[in-house]
Amino acid sequence: MGIAEPVIGRAFARPVGSSGLHTALFRTPRKCYISEMTTAEDIEKAVEQLAPRELARFRAWFEAFDAQQFDAAIEQDIRAGKLDAHAKEALSAHRAGRSREV
Repeated sequence: MGIAEPVIGRAFARPVGSSGLHTALFRTPRKCYISEMTTAEDIEKAVEQLAPRELARFRAWFEAFDAQQFDAAIEQDIRAGKLDAHAKEALSAHRAGRSREV
């Protein structure tokens, strides 16, 4: 078994029509929340049902996720030059003495 063939991948090694496709991997149906939650409203309802400990865990995860998404968007805007004019304006104002140390 190499890197390209994980243990779970063995269930997929045979063609669909061959026997053995329905291994233990397929006998226990798994509830997939993503396929059931397709709108923000669905997600809101699910979050409302979380136990306090799970809500805290979700909140911490979402805060980190949201911060990462924001940082990625800012970095993309920087690379695209969308903030260049603002940077030039701020530097010009600073050089003209219209800034203060915080």
